[in-house]
Amino acid sequence: MLDKVHLSISCVIIDNIGDFMDEKRFNLKEIFTQPKYRRMNPYQKEIFVTGLFHSKNFNQIRKEEHIVLLKELKEVLLKKYRCGPYTMIVLPSDYQLHEDLFDMVTDVYKRRIYIRKSFVEDGIIQNGYDDAYCLDFLNVYLLDCIYHEMYHIISRNQIMRKSTSYLDREFVEQLLWYLTIKHNENSSLMEQVAQIESTFLEEDILSYRMLPEEYYAHLFAYNQVNHAFKRNVVLYGEDKNLGKYQFDVEQEKSILVKQYNNIHKTNYTFDEIYEQVYLMNIICFSTKNEEEVREVYQKLGRKKHFIKR
Repeated sequence: MLDKVHLSISCVIIDNIGDFMDEKRFNLKEIFTQPKYRRMNPYQKEIFVTGLFHSKNFNQIRKEEHIVLLKELKEVLLKKYRCGPYTMIVLPSDYQLHEDLFDMVTDVYKRRIYIRKSFVEDGIIQNGYDDAYCLDFLNVYLLDCIYHEMYHIISRNQIMRKSTSYLDREFVEQLLWYLTIKHNENSSLMEQVAQIESTFLEEDILSYRMLPEEYYAHLFAYNQVNHAFKRNVVLYGEDKNLGKYQFDVEQEKSILVKQYNNIHKTNYTFDEIYEQVYLMNIICFSTKNEEEVREVYQKLGRKKHFIKR
């Protein structure tokens, strides 16, 4: 059941959306500079801005202003989770689709979030698919993407501060695993993390999805989207695009589960496969024999003081 206090706040905040409308469309730049909005705290702003992702409101936003909505939510979440500034950059329409596959991606070293103009405005997606196509539940998927990238930003912020209250057990274990690998003195730990993850992505999408950071980024985004739309449904009614998004998420997981079970002659669920795969990723990448496996576990045990659990 939706928390009554949050619902009450949501109703008061969302009711004010109509005050910011012109005859047919929202003017987001005007909305986000209004004193009544600027006086809200990050939690209230998050409720307000995610309310704009409901189809009833999203359809009143000019496609050229989708990026304004994303940038505002990005700023709100950075403040909420006490992270430093990140710049969101829109790649031009003539960006080569096959140059690099992504819908939205974060460069934690340059502190930038990249997004393609054709994606944010028209919903032309390519991430995880052989051919680009137009997504019809763009409002929900954009919200998923920004929360997904936010998990990566939060996690890096936690790691650098050596405070892991937002991180999950396996993610901490993954970091400890990175610390057992012989480091390249010319690159930082976080750069080596990115290199390892890129290797998994190139070799096997399932292994990549089962990396703790990716597994939990997808889970975090899915939970945040559903939580936001739980409020939105109470306020605006059902949004058919939410069901499409949920089906798409489950279908992608179903395909990966089927592939894994067919290969290994098993009958695991997606979460059970995660339990099987994430540690095997560590072992297979780090070691060649049983003796090295034992050494990795010993190193993990010695290095746990690095992170405050």
